[in-house]
Amino acid sequence: METNEIHQGKKIEELLESSDMSIVKFASKLGVSRTYVYKLFKQESIKPILFEKILVILGQSLSINEESKNVIISTQKLKADDRYQLIKEIEYLKQRARDLEALVESKNVLIKALSNSKKKE
Repeated sequence: METNEIHQGKKIEELLESSDMSIVKFASKLGVSRTYVYKLFKQESIKPILFEKILVILGQSLSINEESKNVIISTQKLKADDRYQLIKEIEYLKQRARDLEALVESKNVLIKALSNSKKKE
């Protein structure tokens, strides 16, 4: 791990400890077990989409310093309505990504079918 990178699991643990949210409530909002949350605390790196969701649940915002490429977690709390809206937007974008993947797969099937029909001619 480079020195300018943060240990994401430890950062999550710090943010959770400084919040008024219990681990049980946090795990419930994240849709995981308490045991899984403790495993997250030990991970140096967490998948970006999960890390972003965690930050939203904890009411934090994320930005990247373009010059140094350092990740900065804002201590500015997001309002509950903002958190809810961000979670909904993330869920919507995930669904759109799944829809687009299905569309690409359908397109590939059609291209293959057309290619096969031209070969038969």
